Amino acid sequence: MFTKSFAIVSTLAITGSALAGPVVINFDELPANTPISGDHYLATKGVSMRQVTSTPDATIGAFLTLATVSTNVLIFTGNGAVSPSNYAYAEGTNDMFFSFTTAVSSLSLDIDTYQPEAGDVVRLAALVYNDTGPNAGSYEVIAVQSTLDNPITTITLTVAPGQSFVHALFQSTTEQEGFDNLTFTLIPLPSGAALAGVGLLALAGRRRNA
Repeated sequence: MFTKSFAIVSTLAITGSALAGPVVINFDELPANTPISGDHYLATKGVSMRQVTSTPDATIGAFLTLATVSTNVLIFTGNGAVSPSNYAYAEGTNDMFFSFTTAVSSLSLDIDTYQPEAGDVVRLAALVYNDTGPNAGSYEVIAVQSTLDNPITTITLTVAPGQSFVHALFQSTTEQEGFDNLTFTLIPLPSGAALAGVGLLALAGRRRNA
C-alpha cells in the first residue's frame, strides 16, 4: 500500500513540475498557411485559443462581453513572423482569447512585423470571469498593456504581486493583427514535498480507519 501510494504521489509531483515555469509557443512546427484548432493543438501546451469579438475597449476595471467567432487559429508563413517561419493571427479585426490550463502570472507576445501597414493600437488584457451579480457572463479586466503595432514590438502583461489569471485577451482595433512567440509563466503547482506530505497523511488516515 505504501509503495503504491508513494508512486502515485511521485507521479503527481513530476507532473506538477512539468507544468510549472515559462512556456513559449512560436507556431513554427505547424504546416504552412494552415488553420489549426485552438482547442486541441494548443491545449497540449497549457493554453487554448479562440477568435472572439469583444466590447468595450479593454481598460482596467472594465467588464468585457465576448462572442466566439471561431475556434480556429490561422497560421501564416513568411513576412510577419518574428521567429521564422510561422506566426498566428485572427481573421479581420477579430480578437484572440486565451484560456490557460493552470493559472499564470505573466503573458507576452511579439506583434507581427508584416509591412506595409499603418500604426494601430493593440491591447493585451488579463481577465477574470464573472458568474454572479449584475455583470454575470462578462470578463473583468484586472491588468492591461497597450501599444502600437510598429515592428518589432513585444507586449508584456504582468499582474500585481499575489494575483494570477487564467483568461486573457489580445485585442486589436482597426486592422488584422498577428502575433508570434506567445510566452506565459505558469504558477507552480504544489511542490513534490507538499504532495508527498498529503499522500502520507492520506495513507496514515487510511490505516487508522482500517
